Amino acid sequence: MQAQSNPGTRYTLPLHRLRTVSRIRPSTDMAIFAGLTLVALGLRLWELDGRTMHYDEAIHVNYAWRMATGDGFSHSPWMHGPFQIHLTAFIFKLFSDSDFTARLTYVLFGSALVFLPFFLRTYLGRTGAIVTAVLLTLSPAMLYFSRFGRNEILMSFFALALLILMWRYLNEGKNRYLYMASAVLALMFASKETSYIVVVILGAALFLMSLPEIVPWALGRIRLSEMSNTPAFLILMDSLSLPLGAALITIPLASIGMELVAEGTGEVGLPVWGDPFYTFPMIGLPTFGNALILATMVAVPVGVAVFTHVGRRWAKWLVPTALLAALIYAIASLPNGIVGRDYLVAIGTLAATLAVSAVIGLMWRWKVWLLCAGIFYFIWLFFYTSVFSAFTQSHGFCPDALGSPFGTLCSRMGGVFTGSWQSLGYWVAQQEVARGGQPWYYYYIVGSVYEFLHLLFGTVAIVYYLRRADLFGIMLAFWAVLTFLAYTIAGEKMPWLIVNITLPFILLAGKFIGDQIEWIRWKRILKSPSSALLILALPKVGPRGLWLYLSPSSALLVLAPLILLGGMLLLYRYLDRGAIMDSWQSWGLLFGIVAIIGVFAYLVVRARPRVGITLASLGIAALLLGFSTFVAFRATYNYADTPIEMLVYAQGSADLVKTVDNLEDVLANGSDQQPKVEVDYEIWYPMTWYVRHEVNAKVLQFNCYKDENEPGYVAWCNPLEETPSSKALLLIESHGNRDSEYLSGYEKSESLKNILWFPENTYRRAGEDRRNEALAEQLDNDFHIAKDNISRREPWKDALD
Repeated sequence: MQAQSNPGTRYTLPLHRLRTVSRIRPSTDMAIFAGLTLVALGLRLWELDGRTMHYDEAIHVNYAWRMATGDGFSHSPWMHGPFQIHLTAFIFKLFSDSDFTARLTYVLFGSALVFLPFFLRTYLGRTGAIVTAVLLTLSPAMLYFSRFGRNEILMSFFALALLILMWRYLNEGKNRYLYMASAVLALMFASKETSYIVVVILGAALFLMSLPEIVPWALGRIRLSEMSNTPAFLILMDSLSLPLGAALITIPLASIGMELVAEGTGEVGLPVWGDPFYTFPMIGLPTFGNALILATMVAVPVGVAVFTHVGRRWAKWLVPTALLAALIYAIASLPNGIVGRDYLVAIGTLAATLAVSAVIGLMWRWKVWLLCAGIFYFIWLFFYTSVFSAFTQSHGFCPDALGSPFGTLCSRMGGVFTGSWQSLGYWVAQQEVARGGQPWYYYYIVGSVYEFLHLLFGTVAIVYYLRRADLFGIMLAFWAVLTFLAYTIAGEKMPWLIVNITLPFILLAGKFIGDQIEWIRWKRILKSPSSALLILALPKVGPRGLWLYLSPSSALLVLAPLILLGGMLLLYRYLDRGAIMDSWQSWGLLFGIVAIIGVFAYLVVRARPRVGITLASLGIAALLLGFSTFVAFRATYNYADTPIEMLVYAQGSADLVKTVDNLEDVLANGSDQQPKVEVDYEIWYPMTWYVRHEVNAKVLQFNCYKDENEPGYVAWCNPLEETPSSKALLLIESHGNRDSEYLSGYEKSESLKNILWFPENTYRRAGEDRRNEALAEQLDNDFHIAKDNISRREPWKDALD
């Protein structure tokens, strides 16, 4: 029976049952995060092919296309990890190759990143998790580089996923988090070498938290197997990644003449191929004898470990040692090969670190570790061997003198060595090169231009959570500060690396803003719970009617942004005109700001200072979010060839696409002479991507036209010495002017742009040479320039313009 309503009874909406966002049910939470993820996906898919390919993008997607078309792929660390190549190649096989599909991998990961805070609701707070997802959706760096063919957005996804699994394991202790973390670690190391930075920082945090147990273990009072969740995760992470850090041994060994990481000669990051050499086989027994010895070396220790009491006690040491010894014997007995000493040392170091990691893992929890190691190495080997050599392109670094067995192993499975040794070795060597030659303050500049909201509120959050002793907040602060320092100290600085710095600051800012929203007693700010509905009735009741239902302190949400906007407008008028009080509008604006400040101060005192400051900070956060969104959209959806964004670095010009379109008629018509178009190698990338099909069809080819006096000249470069036979030539301007006598039969086009660069003179010292300046000299020169610029109007105006 339904209850009958009484006409005389007065009903009100049950608004007292409303809860803050922090109390929304998980199912509703999931809907909110799914909605934000769809918004992020839409923003990242919009006009995805509108921007010309960047230099580095073209390299990655071109190699993915070659893999998809059957050429295979072999890992080389100058392209970073193989994961992006394989996944993009798979997308090409599914949907064909285009600018749109080339960037689809990064869009999907950038969108999925927005959903990840869902799994941190308990630690960020539900409101904080939602705010974090919003910030990830609209962050300028995250939006821009989610539509960009580089690994940074992949690394952001894996880094946050690893943090989530780590923190949930620390609090819940479920083994499934260890298994998933092993997979994430493998994918992270298969994506980019910045994974070492993530592992070191998270490992350092775990180490500090684990000291109360590490010290007793070092003193022999407890076993590894008895450790709690925090050191357990540290053991897992370090034992799996230890062999991949083996190349660090090159630092002490370089002092005794071993070049285990080549810098100027040979393959950068690999050991130098040179004397002394060792000839194989080192053990001169017949094949049957070697096989019998190998079987004995494995079977006897395993039998002892399985069938004897003593063996079972020492099985964790006995079996790995036997397997390692058998591996060394197997390598020593391989026939017909020559290997350099430095390569043997590198291989031996890898084997030793692998053995140490196995011993540590087996002493900890052998069943769990074996499963984790199996997951980790299966995924890692899958990508570094191009699906276990099924799609491998022969490695070019393999010397002919290796001999048949070694040569075959190198060419088909060489990714195991390049991935475990050269990945770290290459980038250790590159830090001295310091590509880009950016100043030490580079990320301060880029961050202040694009990520001002997250850096400002993230920095405030660091102080806030340190004072409150919030463990997860301190963890995020530790990650943020060390990440900023690591990338500031690193020799190579590029705009896309700001993504790695921004991520922990977004988490901090999101958690902090969420905590402030939850701390405010909104029922007091809104005098009646039902008054919130009056906002919808604003056209009917008018601003005056609405004010009657709002607490005066709620005005702080608006007044703080107004003061900030007014101050910025006054500053801009001064920078633009050289004076502030040059018109009655300026005087009116000044008096208005002063009046608003007076009202603001009164309301802060009336509402209690902390409440007032919190409301004001939320208002400022909303204003900065609007500014940040504008900056994100301007940087992401502006495709003009005028590089006004600092994120633009070696960006392909729109002229490249127009040029390819213009060449289509040349390629489609005329004689069958091969090739029909010749292109200067100086226009190689990203042009190669746009003419990939023509190069494959051999109707277009790249040639090197450098002469002996030009940097980068190699023996097969040949300047023009006669009129070419091709129907069209695409040359850099200097080569066209130099060889003009041979080009009289061609019609010269207008000058075209190739690569776009942001004008770095806007933030660099004039005539600086940082590679030859000591750090103290750099700091002294930078301080004097900064002091001079701060006191002058023109640098400020240039910065705002």
